Amino acid sequence: MWKRAVVTIAKLLIIAPIVLSALVIAADLLPDDRVADALIAAEDSGPMNGENRTLTWLDTPSDRWTECTTLTMGLSDGPAEALHSRTYGPCSNAAQELQAYANGRGLPDGDEYYRYWWANTAITRPSVLAIGLPATRVLAQIVLGASFMALLLAWRKRIGMLAALAYLGPIVVATDFLALFEAVHQAISLFFTLLAGIVMLIGVERSTHVSQVLVTGAFAGALLHPFDLMISIPLAAALCVSTAMIVEHQRQTTARPLLTSGLAASVGWWVGYAGVWLSKWAVMALLVGPQEIYNNIRTITEFRINGEVGSSSTDFGNGAWSNIDFWIQLGFAKRALVFEAAILAGAVVLWFVHRSKAVGHQPSSQERSDHRTKLLCIVFTAILPFCWYEFASNHSQIHNWIMFRAISMSVGIVAVALVLATRQQPTEPSVEQISTS
Repeated sequence: MWKRAVVTIAKLLIIAPIVLSALVIAADLLPDDRVADALIAAEDSGPMNGENRTLTWLDTPSDRWTECTTLTMGLSDGPAEALHSRTYGPCSNAAQELQAYANGRGLPDGDEYYRYWWANTAITRPSVLAIGLPATRVLAQIVLGASFMALLLAWRKRIGMLAALAYLGPIVVATDFLALFEAVHQAISLFFTLLAGIVMLIGVERSTHVSQVLVTGAFAGALLHPFDLMISIPLAAALCVSTAMIVEHQRQTTARPLLTSGLAASVGWWVGYAGVWLSKWAVMALLVGPQEIYNNIRTITEFRINGEVGSSSTDFGNGAWSNIDFWIQLGFAKRALVFEAAILAGAVVLWFVHRSKAVGHQPSSQERSDHRTKLLCIVFTAILPFCWYEFASNHSQIHNWIMFRAISMSVGIVAVALVLATRQQPTEPSVEQISTS
């Protein structure tokens, strides 16, 4: 089993960058002038309005800066330059460049941006070309909503609707989930995060062997990476690890296999996510030279982990507190508490109703202790987003208006554990208990 798992993960890390490069190049082959025309046509909501920062209908910041960078990625590239992913950058600059094109001066050369070589253009360029940017925004929100409902209903079958809502509800209630269509790249990233959660749930249920959990985690991490710009890492990691542990909890096992499953999911997820990141740069090193790749990776990695800029600081705790404070200021903390309080109240009511009707063997003190231990292990995964906030402190502080979403996953993990704490019902007595009674 272990040999097969290692081989499978190795194949994944070899095939993924090849598929990724094929997607990037295929998207780049689409006619640039028609893509540019579509972006110009969306003057009010596209790069042409020149606004780098706007507010959504929820009064939350919209990442127009990065969206303009990604929507103009590939313009003026030839197939030979596809892996360098030229872009016109933020909206303030993209508007000028597209206006130059609209005035008949041709598509200007973009700035090299292959440092963040990713596959979103394989989705956005064909969609913008086919249906335009406004319709692409609507479609992105619909698909994102569908992925959330799919994951919610999948969990409903396994732990009930109350627990499923406690677990996943904060992602919608306590974030800007309903306004992500105003930043298409973020909607795509969160869609693949939820899709990775579905993959994790199905894969872990198929086998109890830890090697299967490891492989599933690797697939989940590898699935997200090509469509993420470091904005969904903490949420996705916490979702996938807690998924493995909750599934194990439902199997009525002891705490040890539950912890083993969670550890395997965590290791597998990071192997998949980081492995694809490394393997794609190995491919790039062959194409553009290892020294150039090394310099770019070292520069941006050191900056994102330890760099200070503006109000960011390397002091311990600033990464986490910056996101918590932003989450509270937006009013999402209050919404999360009210939502989860209602869910937990419903769970307690059901517990009393079921308890009054239940007959049979009451759980022993040891069974209750094991139950609490397993739930505490699940709750422990809620710290994962905050570990990331501290590891990538610079990035987490600069982008706290994006990264705060992972806190909702932490809230959901704690809440689902509390709901599951009300689920230990009296069971039928065993043969031994009957014979000794």
